[in-house]
Amino acid sequence: MKKTQLVRLSTNENCYGCSPKVTAALKKGLRNIHQYPGIPFFLEEKLAEKFGVDHKNIIVGAGSSRLIDGIIQTFVEGEEEIIIFEKSYRAYEQLCAAHNTKYFLARQKDFVCDVENILPLVSQNTKLIFIANPNNPTGTIITHKQLEYLLKHISNEIIVVIDEAYCEYVDDPSFPDSFLLQKKYPNLVILRTFSKIYGLAGLRVGYAIADIKIAEALKKTGSPSSLIA
Repeated sequence: MKKTQLVRLSTNENCYGCSPKVTAALKKGLRNIHQYPGIPFFLEEKLAEKFGVDHKNIIVGAGSSRLIDGIIQTFVEGEEEIIIFEKSYRAYEQLCAAHNTKYFLARQKDFVCDVENILPLVSQNTKLIFIANPNNPTGTIITHKQLEYLLKHISNEIIVVIDEAYCEYVDDPSFPDSFLLQKKYPNLVILRTFSKIYGLAGLRVGYAIADIKIAEALKKTGSPSSLIA
């Protein structure tokens, strides 16, 4: 009997693997595996150059999930609340529960994250809104106009996290230009990752692009290994 390769569809791993250049760099880096990684300054610089922002706006973390955890840990206190969508990335609910944080589920419409369903849930206690775009696992998107509509109709004290882990797969022209919106709405935080299209899930490298005040706050609550000079 032939061995059957297990394909874990729930993790959305890139079955093609990573670039040969990454493999070569990893082999070269093995000589330093006994050392702590230190501050990822060079990666921050490269990402800042790619997206046309200052390196101080970039926060690198151990995958998007660690950044999501850090955002909740840093910004949600006491009776403050979080809004997420039903049928979305399960880490949002898991991490809310881990921090004993109250959250509300916005309903989808035909498996689409309809931003209008968020607004009735917004209260004076709302602190964070998480939106996976494209949504995981439904694969649907919210558009530029829809995201801007949401940002226009909520307080700028509410942080909106747009999780774009799968954005490189999108060819829909209506997909949000999050960087353009962030210039107008500094309460918008953009999450991205090397885990999906770049095939680096095992390395746990994610990053956020945020307003300098948000970025500085997140770096203060980063994992100890990232703070070692």
